[in-house]
Amino acid sequence: MIVRHSMRRASAPVAAIVLTLALCLQASAGTAAKRGKASHAAPRAQVTAPAKDAGQLVSDLDSLFAKSKADFDKLASSVILKYPRTKPVNNMFWKALKAHQPWHSLFRTDKKGAVINEVIRIEGESKEKRSVATEAWFTQISKTMKEHLTIFKNEKTGRYYLVWAEPIVAKVKKVDTFQGAVVANIDLWDCFDRYADKSTSPFKVHILDRVVLFEHLWRDTIKSSESHLTVPGLDKITVRYPRPATEAASAQAVDSAALVQAQQDSLKAKTARDLAASMAAKAEAAKKAKAHNTILLTVIIIIAVLIIILLVIMVARGRKRPEDAGPEGGDRFGNL
Repeated sequence: MIVRHSMRRASAPVAAIVLTLALCLQASAGTAAKRGKASHAAPRAQVTAPAKDAGQLVSDLDSLFAKSKADFDKLASSVILKYPRTKPVNNMFWKALKAHQPWHSLFRTDKKGAVINEVIRIEGESKEKRSVATEAWFTQISKTMKEHLTIFKNEKTGRYYLVWAEPIVAKVKKVDTFQGAVVANIDLWDCFDRYADKSTSPFKVHILDRVVLFEHLWRDTIKSSESHLTVPGLDKITVRYPRPATEAASAQAVDSAALVQAQQDSLKAKTARDLAASMAAKAEAAKKAKAHNTILLTVIIIIAVLIIILLVIMVARGRKRPEDAGPEGGDRFGNL
């Protein structure tokens, strides 16, 4: 009877204590689960391609010099040059200068190097008697009977000239014999200036050791490509021009691919770091949860022990009270 009464009196606080502990454990488990969740978002790479662009400048310039050289070859092979008369040759020279504005002068020599004919743009027909016999180009062409192509700079004007020289060869007793030379001096700057009159595309020409020969509509901010030009008599010549669409797209694709790869590498590294951090956080949360649960379990055990002790004490007191009282009207020794 006393035990039942005591248990009824103790059951309410014990149930409250157990319910509180259960709620604490559930809240702790929910907090640990929230700490363990992580989310990642991968950035998207955007690739842009440059606008399409036409670029025929290099082939146009190569064709310009190729045509000029072909016309000079035709002139040098003319039979008129093999005869000593000067007027027909001068007429032919004037006609050639009129057809080719960059051609500055034309002259013919005999087999000993004496200048027979010379026509100079603006100045006219030169009457000066001079010899080129000691010049290296004439020595070479008279021995080999092959063309000599070179370039020289006029120190007075600062202009560069192409020098195209070809031998005049005639059959003497069925043997090719050197009879002299025909030479064209071509204003290199004027070649590009004439082309620029018809061109809307910017370009910049370098010769020799990066000497800037000519610029047309050029700005240093232009994204450019550079190509070698084929100019007879000049090996070191290049032209810069706006980067063609295909080359720009290729370069852009390479840059974009490198950018995407870098972004992917960065994302992988970030994901690895985040995963390691997440695992460390989970381990730490689990460790804290375990410690928390240990503390709660210890508290529950202590409370349960206290409750048991309390019940034992209450039961012991309930049993002791009837024994303490003796027979009715007497003391504990049975005396009246």
